Amino acid sequence: MSTYLIAGTLLCAATAFSQISPDPRHLEEIAYDSKRNKIVLFGGGGNVIGKGLTFPDHLSEWDASIWKDFQLQGPGNRSGHALVYDAYERATLLIGGISQVQHVFSVKLDVWKWDGKAWSLYNTNAPVKSPEATYDPIDKRVLVYGDVFNKTQLKQNGDPDVFQLWELKYNRWKKLSADGPNPNSAYEIAYDMARNALVIPTWEKGKSIVWEWKNEKWDKTVARGEAPSERNRFSLAYHPEEKATYLFGGRNSANPFCNDFWKWNGRSWTKVESPQTPAIRAAATMEYGKGALYLYGGVVEWGLSNEIWQWQNGVWKLMNAQDAMDATRTLNRLEEWVSNHPDNGDAHQQYGDLLRNLKRNEAAEEVLKKAHALKPRDHNCLFSLLQVLYVLNKTTEAEIFLSNAISAGALESFGRLGTLLFSLNKNQQGIKCYEKAVQLQPNGDNYYNLACGYALSGQKDNAFNALNKAIENGFKDKGQFEGDTDLESLKADARWKALLEKLQ
Repeated sequence: MSTYLIAGTLLCAATAFSQISPDPRHLEEIAYDSKRNKIVLFGGGGNVIGKGLTFPDHLSEWDASIWKDFQLQGPGNRSGHALVYDAYERATLLIGGISQVQHVFSVKLDVWKWDGKAWSLYNTNAPVKSPEATYDPIDKRVLVYGDVFNKTQLKQNGDPDVFQLWELKYNRWKKLSADGPNPNSAYEIAYDMARNALVIPTWEKGKSIVWEWKNEKWDKTVARGEAPSERNRFSLAYHPEEKATYLFGGRNSANPFCNDFWKWNGRSWTKVESPQTPAIRAAATMEYGKGALYLYGGVVEWGLSNEIWQWQNGVWKLMNAQDAMDATRTLNRLEEWVSNHPDNGDAHQQYGDLLRNLKRNEAAEEVLKKAHALKPRDHNCLFSLLQVLYVLNKTTEAEIFLSNAISAGALESFGRLGTLLFSLNKNQQGIKCYEKAVQLQPNGDNYYNLACGYALSGQKDNAFNALNKAIENGFKDKGQFEGDTDLESLKADARWKALLEKLQ
């Protein structure tokens, strides 16, 4: 591989080769290079069958027929970054994200440029973390929306949401707004070039609220008529020929995965029906390119996807059916992995999770018990086993597994397991986990979540005691306290007002 130096930035000539579809991953991003008509894929991570947890640091491109993989120096591995094609620069820009090196995660605030041949470091002072980005072809600029609170640090529970809108134009940053929406979960943005508006779908108390930045100010529109239900990790992209912003899938508390399809015209949503549609999924990425929308990847019932779906002329089409990792291919590869590695806990856990997702619970129980025996400290593995046992109405056996784990005190994270149990409405079990968590790690996050469990279970005195402990240990996000429905049973109590006064 040859290297050369330009403007003080070390670049490497691209080494490319044709390949099958890249391994499925999570929190990856795609952009569409409209000059070269290619999908650009970068980043993400996940448990790759036979390889374990990986964070790829190479870039891949798809030209509607084959993938090419580029092995070269550049940004390094990323997740939670933004990837956007800048038509003025004729290059794809990677903005910020989180990097992992030897299991240590760090926030990055750099910007890299990919021109189809090599990476170059473009900018080193991105103003936000957790960025979302889209291109404004009218003003020839990249619009970036993200969080500025403690922007060099990973987000922690209890951190306030402080979002700002910035533009990146001619390699200069300019702040545009600090009074836009504060999404409390994963969201997406798109640019409606027909109306010269930045579009951000949100929900408030179950109602669809669409924020739009146009004419240098924010407008909030309460969607009229039928609208997508509240969700996060949906996909979003603008279709210029149809002059509409499209939303696909996502997830919410009622539906772990969705595959409904909607379009927004600036006033209302319309549900889009199709005889064939991608499977239910969340966290897929969607972009427009050459008369079509392209939906890539996502979290699906069988794990992680690397499918490419094209929406064109009212029809969905799977573009890489020959080797995309569907449920059958994933199951076959996992069976082979487990057979060849009978003592590999990761293999058994992935296999058991897939069986569980496919509702093959009896088979999942056997595999996940083996996985738990191989990985007794893994809270995610134990949670998967507990889920299966609860579905099979083996509650007593589930309680024994949980009680043994708590007594041993050897799980990687009792707090995370507690949160997962709360999501199943197993509040008493979740409380037990968080009571153990505050013994081991008496921090504000753990006390706050313990208080939520107490409140959901009607234990008001315990809930207020835990909330006061949370405040004493630094959890002081007033907006979180006021907006958290888990604490609703406490808000009519006289102690609630006194509690909020501590957060002023």
